[in-house]
Amino acid sequence: MRSSETKKMRSRSQDRSFNTISITDSMKYFVPALLLSLALASGCRLLPSKHRKASAAAEVPPATGIEIEFHDRWIDRRIHELLTSGNAKTEQEAKAMAATEFVKQYPYIRLPAAKSAK
Repeated sequence: MRSSETKKMRSRSQDRSFNTISITDSMKYFVPALLLSLALASGCRLLPSKHRKASAAAEVPPATGIEIEFHDRWIDRRIHELLTSGNAKTEQEAKAMAATEFVKQYPYIRLPAAKSAK
């Protein structure tokens, strides 16, 4: 039995069509795969994007962003307090009162011109 098994193994290993690919065939698969992997690894930086340019221009420094967020939260909270206490009759009146109080209480916080006009 063992002699027949070894004959089968030898015949398979000598057969060139069993699990072998010629060099030209392997290059046919390797080159496109290499090009595809390089294109995917590039991060698609080859194509321009309007989103990246717009977000870079609209970005503010971190400290300014924190000051703007604090201003907005403080104003919203103060508007709610003024309306519930009855000191202001309308939301616009409460917003104006809160803005003047904020400037008096926090004079060192400088907001960008576009945000303070809002």
